[in-house]
Amino acid sequence: MANDNATNSDSSKQWAALLESQLAKVKSKEDKAREWTFDMDDRPELQLLQAPQLERIKRALEFLQTELYPKWEEADQQANANQKRHRRITRMAIGCGVAAVAAAIVSLVISHLVPGLMLVVFGIEFVSVIAALVAVVAGIWLKTHHEWLTKRQIAERLRSLRFQSVTWPELWCDEPGWQARTRAAMTELVGLTDKQAVKWAKEEDKTSPADVVKPSCAVPAEELKALTAWYRVKRLEFQKHYFDTRAEDTHKQSWGHHWKVSLKLFVASVILVLCHGFVAIFLVDGHHGKPHHGPAQVQQVEDQSPQDAGHQKHDAGHAGGGADFWHGVEIVLIGLAALLPVIGFGIRAWTSAFESPRSHNLFRAKSLALREPIQRLRSGAEGPINYEDAMWAIVENEHFFVGEHHEWCRLQVEAEWYF
Repeated sequence: MANDNATNSDSSKQWAALLESQLAKVKSKEDKAREWTFDMDDRPELQLLQAPQLERIKRALEFLQTELYPKWEEADQQANANQKRHRRITRMAIGCGVAAVAAAIVSLVISHLVPGLMLVVFGIEFVSVIAALVAVVAGIWLKTHHEWLTKRQIAERLRSLRFQSVTWPELWCDEPGWQARTRAAMTELVGLTDKQAVKWAKEEDKTSPADVVKPSCAVPAEELKALTAWYRVKRLEFQKHYFDTRAEDTHKQSWGHHWKVSLKLFVASVILVLCHGFVAIFLVDGHHGKPHHGPAQVQQVEDQSPQDAGHQKHDAGHAGGGADFWHGVEIVLIGLAALLPVIGFGIRAWTSAFESPRSHNLFRAKSLALREPIQRLRSGAEGPINYEDAMWAIVENEHFFVGEHHEWCRLQVEAEWYF
């Protein structure tokens, strides 16, 4: 990255430029392999880091890459697998459950209008009920949401540990001691249980970050600048990119909430009930408006010629056909009025299961909150650097990220489909 004759200032600037160019490749999707791992994977940058002035930083990043990255990668992959499994089970439970109820409503309508299709509709209803039941039992038995929460919490807390560890004074004065402390913290997190994960999620937030302890030995300004640039690009700028991406994704998933589909379906069902009322009144009026045949009228009909009697029967058939039609319309209106809220419930259940609208607002707010610290660290890189200011910037931002993940964990625990 830098030759032996380069000045110290050139080393940190070229290091920062390298990090920014690598991040640009990720944002442009040129480097898809690190699209979600850029902040944790330093291998490409370490291969290019040849500055003797930054050897301590290189050793620290190599240790984190060797020791922490594999544990994070395992937890992250398990979390993603459990998330996918949970989503499949939830989709199956909600989709099949709504389909079963909808089929039951449709069967009532079909039984009056097209009885020959009853067996088909009943088959759909039966299969949907069994599938929904299997999905719910599988979700309870496998506890996919619990494992998702636990593994995701392990991965995110390991991620934060990676960046918190560089603020410990042992990094500058006692590298073996720093490595031992980091290993101990990793071991504690990797052994996290489902019960401990839920307990942590429900704990109160800490209002202030941990204190910054100034090391007893000298801290080279050049290495401090390089470390600050690494944190700004790897943690803050990449995390902002991640928040922006997730905010966009969850916005697309929240279409039912944004368009108020459940409310509109409910209003539509009320309108259908109102229409049913008008049709029912029409049928009642038509029934009461029919002439009543007394004994004299009956005798008169009997005295009519066969041709005249046939005309009256034909007219009566037309009247009966019209009543049958409006009676069918009445049944369809009632069926739709019952069906639409069921569909609306399915959409609401889907939204509640994954908390997409609230997640969208959370991701967007966190992205906006990162603008100021990114700009502050970028501006501070041009002048002299102070150890306590640099470490406080990292500690405060990591406190922010831990709080953000804490909030996300509570969101998942309180979701309606967390059981």
